[in-house]
Amino acid sequence: MNLSIKRIALLLSFSVLTVVHSGERKTIKFKSSFDGSEQEAEVYIPSAHDGKKELPLLTYAHPMGMSMTAARGVGHHETAERLGWLVVCPELHGLNTAGITSFGAVTAQHDVIDAIRYMQANYKVDDTRIYSDGRSMGGMLSLLLAAKYPHIFAAAMAGSPPTDLSINNGKPFPEILIKEFGGNREENLFEYLRREPVRYARNLKYTPVMIWHGTVDALVPPLHSMRMFNLLRNYNPFQQPVFWLEGSGHNPVGYGSDWICEKLRWYQNREERFSPELDFLLDESGQFSWLSIEQATTGFSTFRTSLNEKVLAVTCTNASRLKLDLKPFRQSRPSEIVLSADGTVTVEITGHGGEPVTETIENSGRMSLP
Repeated sequence: MNLSIKRIALLLSFSVLTVVHSGERKTIKFKSSFDGSEQEAEVYIPSAHDGKKELPLLTYAHPMGMSMTAARGVGHHETAERLGWLVVCPELHGLNTAGITSFGAVTAQHDVIDAIRYMQANYKVDDTRIYSDGRSMGGMLSLLLAAKYPHIFAAAMAGSPPTDLSINNGKPFPEILIKEFGGNREENLFEYLRREPVRYARNLKYTPVMIWHGTVDALVPPLHSMRMFNLLRNYNPFQQPVFWLEGSGHNPVGYGSDWICEKLRWYQNREERFSPELDFLLDESGQFSWLSIEQATTGFSTFRTSLNEKVLAVTCTNASRLKLDLKPFRQSRPSEIVLSADGTVTVEITGHGGEPVTETIENSGRMSLP
């Protein structure tokens, strides 16, 4: 009798595991848009994916010392099967070291974005529900992604993230990270600054972000998240407070997958989020919402836009080319662009109902649209 009960229990538990893992786990390969290298990611395709219905996509940025299997390790595959989500976790690669010590590098940022583009090209992804998650080094990357790509992410979660590398935890900065950053802070300051989420606080008012942190974390002190929150609140009065995990250190899991995905699942990146009023900075050429830029030199570029009736004012620094897509403006589409810059900028206007308009402006000028 006891043996039969044990057999039944074993069969039931096997059935449950089969249901949980009834989706498909596979490795994908894609090319880096940053340096052209071949990269990999582990993907989970839930059984709900039928090639017809669009599904949410969760991206996971792995912690320091871990790999593309990390999403599986924190339980995201099981949660994704239950919710009907796609999951992708890239094998990050660093600028000067391996991916396990990439620490927010622009190469790692492109790994996540390139993995998303692969998923969009090969699976039915709900583009309004793409989420970012990560812990520790991955939490740092999750914040950087949300800050630089508001047109992609519906929301982001960051666990125990390093946000300000000037914060001293009482230990010397690791030699492997000095190598990754191409020198110490004094030798290569920009490389440190561009990886610090606190520098992009103004950007994060366009993407909902949530942060959790252990209150006795000695490796990444709670001050990192406290400082990040205080800066975020300056730009967004609705910013959620830090979710504190009381009495917890720098744990390998912290809040679990169910909790994280439950927080993220309510957010959608829909047209209601469109804003003609932008105030942001970028550390590389790229797109931010409806505006795309090419930098003039290496460094930070700043942008501010405002719409007054039909006149769109654009103020920028360190830009050689701007592309403004006016399609999202709809009925409020401007008829005139007023540019103020710190040099010569070529401006291209699309989405205004006619052929693209291009004009080169030195320091300041106006463009009238047909």
